[in-house]
Amino acid sequence: MKTTFKIVVFLLITILGCRTTKKVTVQEQLPSLKVRSIEKIYDSIINCALKFDTISLKYNVKVIESNNRSYEASGSLRIIKDNLIWISIQGPLNIELARIMIKNDTIYFYNKILNEYMIKHISYIYNSYGVNLEFKDIQNILLNEFFLIQETDEERNIMNNTPEHINEKEFIRKNLFKSKEKDSTEYFIVLKSYRKHKVKRLIKKYERPNLILQTFKINTFYKICEINIDDFYNKRKANIKYLKHTQINDKFFPTSIEFNYSDTLNKYIIFLEYTKINIEPNVTFPFNIPKDAKIIE
Repeated sequence: MKTTFKIVVFLLITILGCRTTKKVTVQEQLPSLKVRSIEKIYDSIINCALKFDTISLKYNVKVIESNNRSYEASGSLRIIKDNLIWISIQGPLNIELARIMIKNDTIYFYNKILNEYMIKHISYIYNSYGVNLEFKDIQNILLNEFFLIQETDEERNIMNNTPEHINEKEFIRKNLFKSKEKDSTEYFIVLKSYRKHKVKRLIKKYERPNLILQTFKINTFYKICEINIDDFYNKRKANIKYLKHTQINDKFFPTSIEFNYSDTLNKYIIFLEYTKINIEPNVTFPFNIPKDAKIIE
């Protein structure tokens, strides 16, 4: 069952009482976006995010590997905003296979079938996969909120300072640029972490330029509907599409997410669907590891 942990970690990398309302796809035609500054776009994204302290979701997930081998699972996802992520993974017949908990800087994993566990600092993701994701990055990917891959110590210091939104907005203002890309099927804003001419210059100068290009496509609801991440040095790419949303408390929340990841050796596709969403539920976050459980080295 190490495969189970590998799948969930990959999801996080590409990472990872329901109110029933109208489903909205990102392709719906709405009035064109007004010309706005980076700061106002960022403020609109923050203001349009669903507000909650605790959220509970039921999900279905399917993972397809490059050899066409696929895995399917379902389960529960619970989040205390900016504090804790709790995941229960279920297999056939709703039998619980494993639990994962991420609490600030620590990842906990327990395989119920084999009675084995792992407790790692969140830097395990970087050490194992070369992707520097913090707790909030993982949370925001799952919730369709803003996140940025950190490339340098300077960027990391800016992002970790408080007050959070002020510094994050200042970082985004200095490091994201509005693209002039257009699309005939929908109206959106495109933000990029590097200007096009700089990317071309670096690619021409270096065979493997040490840069990560992030592209955000933002729709007329001020929701991020697509993210592209190009890691030129490590020759890998990730794409995240938020395909459908539902309206909760006058805010749009994702219900269907597609993750694509590829490098020189592997390719993965993950389909994640939230089938039930409950805001401010009365739920617990149980995570007990039996004394006789074995440590996964």
